[in-house]
Amino acid sequence: MEMGKAAGIGLAGGSVWGGLVAMLYDGPSVGSNVKYPELIRAAKVSGKYAATASVLGATYIGIEQALEKYRMKKDFVNGAVAGFAAGATAMGFTGKTFIMLQLLRLA
Repeated sequence: MEMGKAAGIGLAGGSVWGGLVAMLYDGPSVGSNVKYPELIRAAKVSGKYAATASVLGATYIGIEQALEKYRMKKDFVNGAVAGFAAGATAMGFTGKTFIMLQLLRLA
């Protein structure tokens, strides 16, 4: 239940933030055969931000609650580990940086 709430809040917040970014900065270019190019561009940018925020929120809450149940403690360690995992997930989800770092470590 908490993961669903976090994902929904992340989706809503990311959509709003993505819309603001799309209006203020240049986004990806859109072909000239599209009827409303600015609207399509804003929707793409907004969707990207919404997906990232949703994944971050759901990962953080899910891992924090799983650790709380497993360790039977509610302390700062749960939040720290969950934050690390959510950050690593976001890096791997958006830029594939985490996967590249793991491959470099194995080499």
